[in-house]
Amino acid sequence: SWCMFRRFLVAAVVVLAVASSATGVLPAWAKTNKAVVTHKLIVAVKKNLAPAAQKKLAVLVLISQNGGAPGGAVATASRPRTIFLVNRGLYRVKAVIDSSCKGNCAASYRISGSANHKLEIVPSCQPKGSGFVCSRVKIVKVY
Repeated sequence: SWCMFRRFLVAAVVVLAVASSATGVLPAWAKTNKAVVTHKLIVAVKKNLAPAAQKKLAVLVLISQNGGAPGGAVATASRPRTIFLVNRGLYRVKAVIDSSCKGNCAASYRISGSANHKLEIVPSCQPKGSGFVCSRVKIVKVY
């Protein structure tokens, strides 16, 4: 019936939207038969806090291209993230300290998808209660 088809269509669109946002920086379908060239982006968090505070610090890394929906991953001081870049264009990488942060808790950086990159997130933060107070977060290109 039409109602059942409509429910199926809505469910399919929702699943597709979730799948494409989870891989935000990767195209869902190749547009040509050319070989896909993939480059790595490694995002690490600098270990510059006391060990107890370092364990609590989580950084949300958002990557987008051409104003599209961002893909995301969480990086910590003990767990860097590797993200694969398929397109050669420019990417915007944004790092945001978790929601319990106050002050200047975010930074962004632009990279090209035509090379491998390693970025390091350098937080200038102090633990306060269950969260952090940050005076600055910056992103430094390692290579």
